Amino acid sequence: MRTGSDSWPSDSHCCSRFNRQQGVTLMELMVTIAIVGIVLSLALPSFNESMQRNRIAGQANDLMGALSLARMEAVRSNRPARVCASSDQATCGASWADGWIVLADPDGNGTEDLLRAGTISDKDTVTATATQFAFDGRGRRTAPPPEDDAGLQVQPTDCQVDFPFRREISITATGGVVLDDRADHKKCI
Repeated sequence: MRTGSDSWPSDSHCCSRFNRQQGVTLMELMVTIAIVGIVLSLALPSFNESMQRNRIAGQANDLMGALSLARMEAVRSNRPARVCASSDQATCGASWADGWIVLADPDGNGTEDLLRAGTISDKDTVTATATQFAFDGRGRRTAPPPEDDAGLQVQPTDCQVDFPFRREISITATGGVVLDDRADHKKCI
């Protein structure tokens, strides 16, 4: 038990050593900013590459989904369906640069219905072996002709040669949609 002479020190003396420092010094702030700057300079290029890679993967997945939808719709309705380049997302065009559409005539009335439309980022380049890919009622590719190679390639517009950012999609003669993941097919050209 404590007596009056050995009581606890008063609050004003207890923590005075800790209360003197009210903030950080200019030197501490400069060191912290320098460390943050170094970490950001190391992480930012990797972040940009990751964003590019994810954007290209998303574009390739969208195109694969469109091709698969056209094939599935052709088989389901036993009528032709197609995916084609489109600049206005309503009619077929000559360039894949602005987008694509999926068309089919599922009800057999002689008029193609727009099933899906998509755009291509202006940061990406899409090249293709044809302006459209068509499937018959059995799911086989009819355009371009089955004896010809058919496919799409997606890569960043500013992609450096030999960077692994390109995605190549092949459409087999039987209508299969395949993402070619061989290492030599991933390099930008």
